[in-house]
Amino acid sequence: MGVAAEGGALSLAATLAARWASRLSSLGARGLAPQAWRDARARFRDGEEPAGLSVALRGSADQAVAMGELVGAETLYEQAACTPSTPIEQANRLLGVAALALTQSKLASAHQSLRAVEPLAAGVPLLEANLLRRRAELLLRQGAAASAFLSAFDARARYASIGELVAAAHTTRLLGDITADQGEGGAARRWYKEAVDLQLRIHDRVGLRRTLRHLAALETEAGNLDLVAQIAQDVQDLSEDLPWVCFFSSWPGPGRQTRRAAASTPRAGEGRAERPPTAATAPTEATAPTAAAMARRATPLAP
Repeated sequence: MGVAAEGGALSLAATLAARWASRLSSLGARGLAPQAWRDARARFRDGEEPAGLSVALRGSADQAVAMGELVGAETLYEQAACTPSTPIEQANRLLGVAALALTQSKLASAHQSLRAVEPLAAGVPLLEANLLRRRAELLLRQGAAASAFLSAFDARARYASIGELVAAAHTTRLLGDITADQGEGGAARRWYKEAVDLQLRIHDRVGLRRTLRHLAALETEAGNLDLVAQIAQDVQDLSEDLPWVCFFSSWPGPGRQTRRAAASTPRAGEGRAERPPTAATAPTEATAPTAAAMARRATPLAP
């Protein structure tokens, strides 16, 4: 194999590894995703591809934030910042840095990161939606609930318009969080129901578990303990390796919940998040973009 061909093979292997790591992260596979991201980083370093390495470092950092490993996340984001990349990937990283700052209650740092994203996001629909959602999270933490609601509502509409339904569902849940924070229990339940309905339709099991947990917190505060027990069982069911289950045909409300195992195969494009990650579902050469293309791609925010 010639030098050029060998370099191309290394690049492809690294890109496939990064796509696979991203897939594992989106599935909530916390036991597998960190190692997959480490593998992607090593491959990009071996291939001397800074654009791909920046993506892998940022993806690793995002995963670390999701797992609560904040010190490691900060180090990885710093390494990504020192690695040459594209403006879009810089925006992806800054949105992650803002999420880390919010987790650490460093609201001024989060605001600074989001301000830096603004010129980078202009004209990129997914980045614009991501920025609006992160801004809503910051505004909520700052006590500006009305502005947070408007920002999240706009983000939700933008996600839906570009087909990012998982992100739209997550942002619908955020609308429930905002209204719940304001003591508007009825409105919060309606937003959570809308999020659940969409997550059922797109088979977003990871997002559905989180929405149900938020609903359980609301119902616990309201003293609806029977419903909380039902929700806890639903979360347990969703945490097990079961076929896709249709919840809430007449939802919400104690005694009105029904379950039935789905008898038919999901339609094309549905149910992919429900299949356990295996080598057979990993990206292939035909589906993998180049490392440079990955660095020019905006990515939806983590839940």
